[in-house]
Amino acid sequence: HGQGAQTVEKKADARKASADRAAAKDKGEGAAAAEKPAEKEKPAEKAKGKAAAKAGAKPAERPIDDISRLNIRVGRIIKVWAHPEAEKLYCEEVDLGEPSGPRTIASGLRYHVKEEEMQGALVVVLANLKPRTMKGFQSQGMVLCATGADGKVELLQPPAGAGIGERVTVEGVDMGEPDEKLNEKTGKAPLEALLPGMRTTAGKQAAYGGAVWQTLAGAVTCSTVANGSIS
Repeated sequence: HGQGAQTVEKKADARKASADRAAAKDKGEGAAAAEKPAEKEKPAEKAKGKAAAKAGAKPAERPIDDISRLNIRVGRIIKVWAHPEAEKLYCEEVDLGEPSGPRTIASGLRYHVKEEEMQGALVVVLANLKPRTMKGFQSQGMVLCATGADGKVELLQPPAGAGIGERVTVEGVDMGEPDEKLNEKTGKAPLEALLPGMRTTAGKQAAYGGAVWQTLAGAVTCSTVANGSIS
């Protein structure tokens, strides 16, 4: 009888343990069910993480007014001549230190800058514009200039010790990788958004939002145009 009682007790214990396990399982499933909405959010979080990583990898997905999207380089004009079919244009060959050799660039500067001032000049070039043909001459960039309120136009000048092909940086700005080629569509064009902030300072230094453009050898300047626009 003692053994029978023990057997009954064991069976009761077993049933209780089984019931406890079932309750725990139900509780666990209930908790898992409660957590399921959070699990559903995970793919979105993953996508968000991917987007963030993608934004870090693709300059084109950064803010439109991020100045580091522009690829501004130090160059030297090694050859310049008047465009035979366009009275405002110079044709230039500009050395940017690229393996492919000098770039051809057209600049509407004939009414503003003498040819002898252009020849051999150390200049600042916006190097990631899409190439365009101007009166039969392919232009692969823009030689940047300062324009005063009186209409006077001058070349921006890197300091004498600046390296050919060196990227121009902006003081205090984390310079991310530039766009491969700038979008030029209205509303999506970084240059269009950035131009209003690109100006020379009272001290005739090139700047964006007041932050000076720098090379390893010093600031980018112009000769006489203070508080002028840059383009």
